[in-house]
Amino acid sequence: MNKHFIPVKILQKEYADKLVQGEVFMRALYEFGLWGKLDISNEELKNDYRGDLYSGVTATFKRPEDSRIFAGLPSDMRKNMLNCCLVDESDIKYFKIFSLYRYELNEETQAFIRPDARMSQFGDTAVLITDFCEFIERFGKAWYKAYKKAVCMIGIVEPFDFDETRYLNPLFCKHESQAYQNELRIALGELTKAESGSISDHQDKYALLYDLKPVTLQLGDLSDITVELPIEDFMRGYLPPDFKCRWPSNDDPNHMSNYDVIVESTKEQMEQYHSGLVRPTCTIVPVSN
Repeated sequence: MNKHFIPVKILQKEYADKLVQGEVFMRALYEFGLWGKLDISNEELKNDYRGDLYSGVTATFKRPEDSRIFAGLPSDMRKNMLNCCLVDESDIKYFKIFSLYRYELNEETQAFIRPDARMSQFGDTAVLITDFCEFIERFGKAWYKAYKKAVCMIGIVEPFDFDETRYLNPLFCKHESQAYQNELRIALGELTKAESGSISDHQDKYALLYDLKPVTLQLGDLSDITVELPIEDFMRGYLPPDFKCRWPSNDDPNHMSNYDVIVESTKEQMEQYHSGLVRPTCTIVPVSN
């Protein structure tokens, strides 16, 4: 995985301008997945590139027989089942997320890798965050100001398929059909007094607040660490002649950036997380005789 990249947010010009002015808008993961598929009113999410029916998948099964749940079903039903998985039904869907595209540098050619053409579906403007470490600092100050207690995690979203039986990190995974989005995700959750079994029990007995309302943070003017481009320019690889950036990761492993530290902490934190409640999900297909 390439560590030299620039985080990019692709959105409509109106919202791109607001981001450069410091407004960071985050929706609950719930709205993007099957959880909210039927009861959301926002048309922006009712498509196959923003919406993700497999949000929150915590386990996949190559065969129904690999799962104790699906293995107990009649054999004539199992032969019609594909895409067997378990979807997290506890904390995960309440996290507010801010998704970014990782604009990666080709280490051999030292040129940026052009995005998949489908990325232009997300909007007419690309906002390149040229100093993500500084962005993280300002983001942290904003959510510390907004909440008494909160947890913030950052991770690269891992694509998955149904060709193997495995357990997944339900907050930082997506079906392989959306792998072209090359997503870097910030996940933010407000905390409240904990009950047992929460994702944050180890943090002074606080737990995630079960709240689905969107969050807007004000980071202050970001024009000094962003470059705004029309989507056509971004997609063809154009950058201003004076373009400069700071990589999120440090090349020296002995001097980790704040991005490196948070990503590592996120990985450790999610390794401790176990879904307390899951929903078995599969696709039923007809089998011809």
